[in-house]
Amino acid sequence: MSSNESAGATSAEDEALIEGESLAVLLVPDPKVVRGLLTRYASLQISLAENEELECARELEDVSYTLCVMMGTRSVHAAIAAADTLLVAGTGRRSRRIRR
Repeated sequence: MSSNESAGATSAEDEALIEGESLAVLLVPDPKVVRGLLTRYASLQISLAENEELECARELEDVSYTLCVMMGTRSVHAAIAAADTLLVAGTGRRSRRIRR
């Protein structure tokens, strides 16, 4: 332990928090986990369309919520778009848009 730490010295980050300033921290989800959630979401959507089971609907709700939390969005559609952007950025490819 350094003499500053033992004397109770604070870092610039600690001082910023003490003064009420917030520090921005960006957490980037693991692309493998995001890809798995997107796959599960799509499978559950298909399953729910084929047969409306309560258990399937609940699991779809859970997966949708998890996607929203991971991607920092409030809607599942925004979460899917953010996840797509994350996965495309990770591969170095540009997203292809379908023009009609």
